[in-house]
Order: sequence, then C-alpha cells, then structure tokens
Amino acid sequence: MGLFDVFSSWVKCPACGGTGAKKGLLGGVRCPNRSCNNFDTNLMHEVEQPGYNRHAGQEGKAFHINPRTGEPVYKDPPQGEFNPGDYAMEIRYENQQGEYKVFISDQRSVRGFNKHVSAQVVPTGTRITLRRDRIQNLDEIEAAIDQNPQGKERRILKHHLRKGSTSELFEQLRAKYPNWDPN
Repeated sequence: MGLFDVFSSWVKCPACGGTGAKKGLLGGVRCPNRSCNNFDTNLMHEVEQPGYNRHAGQEGKAFHINPRTGEPVYKDPPQGEFNPGDYAMEIRYENQQGEYKVFISDQRSVRGFNKHVSAQVVPTGTRITLRRDRIQNLDEIEAAIDQNPQGKERRILKHHLRKGSTSELFEQLRAKYPNWDPN
C-alpha cells in the first residue's frame, strides 16, 4: 500500500471498463487489467494477494482476476468426497518445476485429447488435465483410455441415457463399455 493510497478509491476503469481500478488523489487511474492502457503492476500484485477481498459477502472464497475485464471472479472451494472405489488408479506426473506428483483417479473418468489426458481426481472429484509427455505411467493411462468411450461414442451414449431412448448402436456401445459411468 502506497503513501497516497489512503486518498484513492475503487472505480471502473475508463479505458477497459473493468472494476478493480483505483482513482488517485490527482485524478489518475491505475488498473490491474494487463491488457489495459492504465495497467499498473503494483496494483495487479495488490489485487492478487491472498486475503485481498473488497467485495462484501465473498469472504473465504477463492478468486482470480479476469484478464479481459480486470474484475475478480469468485468461486467456492471444491468440496465433497469423491471415492473411485474399485476403479482407483494412480497417475504419476512430473510438473513443470520438476516435482513428482501422484494423483488418485477414477479410471472410468479418464479421457484423452491429442497431447493431454483429463481425469477426475481424489479428494474432490475435480477434473484436471495433464500433458501426456509428463506422465510417468502413460501405458497404464492409455489402457484406461481405451476402456472408455471417446468422442462420438461418448456423445451417442450420453444422448440415449439423457433421453431414455435406445438404438442398435447404443446397445452395441453399452456392451463394448460395460463399466462406463456417464458422470
């Protein structure tokens, strides 16, 4: 907090329209939005500090700054118990910092996309996306992906389950993927 921040107030930025800007004593505007002409690095770091919260009723919620508008976006922390049961599977992963992580996932939730793999992980069931070239046990993960419907097959299964209808193709896919769970 600077010396003259006591005299500043929160305003909507005239350049980008984002809320999160500060108007100074002499009329200048500082904005935390990186793509704005009034961008101020110090204000951006002040807004992104943990514990910063200028909106009433949002205490304890996690947030990030929307890069287009500069406004804080609040989100409740994930809660609940996610238990894959008999379908638990380890994903061993090396992140960008070189740290090794182990994620426990439900093998029925694993999906493959080009250079990435997506899966729901313990404890909250949050879906994460990981790069294939950083996964240490990629063979096991690829085998789990092959046991789950992908793309068009997934869309057909979900369509018929949502509508409560059936077709010959749907019945073939249900027989091909007996353990698949649409959630």
